[in-house]
Amino acid sequence: MSVDSSHELPEGQVMKLVSQYRNRRTHARSLRALYARAHAVSSPSMRDELLVIAQRSDFAR
Repeated sequence: MSVDSSHELPEGQVMKLVSQYRNRRTHARSLRALYARAHAVSSPSMRDELLVIAQRSDFAR
């Protein structure tokens, strides 16, 4: 099995793709944590506020 070098990406582009992937993964983890925290608080107003923040953050991406 031979490796086709025509499909290789420049190193800078590879680093950019890796960085984008890591940022998206971190963002998704943060959102999951924020939603979990919102559903765990006892104050309805605080829960609503956290959910609004999470939704704004979710749509920003």
